[in-house]
Amino acid sequence: MWTTAIKIFTIITACLSGSAVCMQITIPYPQINVTAGGNVTLYCTYASSVAIGKGLGIDWSFHEHYSQTSKAVYYLDAGTSSGVGNFVNRVTAATNPGNATITISNMQPRDTGTYYVTIMNPPDVTANAGQIQLTVLVAPSTPHCSIKGAVETGHHLSLKCYSETGMPRPTYYWNKVTDGVLSPTPPGMNYDTGMLIIGNLTKFETGHYRCTASNFLGNATCEIDLNTGGAEGIIAAAIIAALLAAVIIFAIIWIIVIKGKKKEKLAGTEMKPMMQANQETVPAQAAPTSQSLLAAPLDQANEYSNAHAEHVYTASSNEEMEGENTPAVA
Repeated sequence: MWTTAIKIFTIITACLSGSAVCMQITIPYPQINVTAGGNVTLYCTYASSVAIGKGLGIDWSFHEHYSQTSKAVYYLDAGTSSGVGNFVNRVTAATNPGNATITISNMQPRDTGTYYVTIMNPPDVTANAGQIQLTVLVAPSTPHCSIKGAVETGHHLSLKCYSETGMPRPTYYWNKVTDGVLSPTPPGMNYDTGMLIIGNLTKFETGHYRCTASNFLGNATCEIDLNTGGAEGIIAAAIIAALLAAVIIFAIIWIIVIKGKKKEKLAGTEMKPMMQANQETVPAQAAPTSQSLLAAPLDQANEYSNAHAEHVYTASSNEEMEGENTPAVA
């Protein structure tokens, strides 16, 4: 940017001071429109008071409309030429003397702006840069539909529609759609900004709305529902909230029950090995010995003696009975 500005300033100073002969530049079409994706030719011729020499220099630059920045487009210097930046491999330049015309391919919306050309053929220089206003035309992009305000009966609200791209800038239309039929655009519509202001919303104004963004290259649409729930909507919302709460509570209870069962199962699994270990470690009760009986208390010794006596008596009685029943041997 600064290089081009300094160069133009130097050229103008030289011409005004009389130290150089000013070259004449002719721009036959100062305003050009081109469709996005197409090619555009920027026509420019020049006349020099001296023969075209090896010092011929041509510079094309442009001031971008959207970003308000200056960028180089193409240069010719000492026989070497090239596109610059976003214009690399997109510029084709005329080669015949006196012609500084260039053709740029695949034009995009970002290429919209003012194009400048400066030419030097020492000692001739240009006093003023040639200038072309170029606009890249593009159909509107799909617009964004939005609502500002509460969609409730009696509330103030507005509808907004906007396309990010489109040149010329689109004109916007809002229409209510009823059974596939578009009603006339409601009052309160701003065709330039896409804003439709609806005062106090009534049942008559609720429904389905469509916005159309249009220019001579095409159009695009978006749609939006503008329906109020009223009391029925509030009841439905309450029912939905209650159902959600019930589902959440049930899920919490189910998780708690599952965790409790897992803990019980885990505890039972741990107790089985412990019980088996206890059974293995319990010693078998041995029959009491005479020494243990002597050491035992008197009551325990008597109990053992009585039990032993009964056992002996029973055995003797059985033997006597068997003897009585045995016949004598002759």
